[in-house]
Amino acid sequence: MKTKYLTEREYEIMKILWSSEKPMLISDIMKLTKITAKNSIHPLLKNLIKNGYVKVVGNVIVVKTFSRLYAPAISLEDYTAMQVNEIFKKQKRNFDLKRFLVGLSKENKANNQELVEYMRTFIDNCEKKAEEMEEQ
Repeated sequence: MKTKYLTEREYEIMKILWSSEKPMLISDIMKLTKITAKNSIHPLLKNLIKNGYVKVVGNVIVVKTFSRLYAPAISLEDYTAMQVNEIFKKQKRNFDLKRFLVGLSKENKANNQELVEYMRTFIDNCEKKAEEMEEQ
């Protein structure tokens, strides 16, 4: 997927979809956003689908007509990683993971131990994959 920055309105829709545990109807999205006209939200959803951020996951009958169910096609974490990579690509610098993790740990002081445990597991998995690749 080519990185594309979301507009403020697109991001508002994505935040709603990311926070939902189930696919949503356009009417559900409209209830949770400042966008009040279907004519305004339809082009935004169409663009999000075109750019790979949203997918249609089904249809349901609502008042005798079919309505689409929308869900995110990309997670918030994947979107964030794409944006960070894009920023560093534009800076023509390599992403400094160490500084990034230090910054995260400063912001999440309550979860530092959980972050450390996750990083240990992540490193162990990376080492295992590297060993498996060497054996092949």
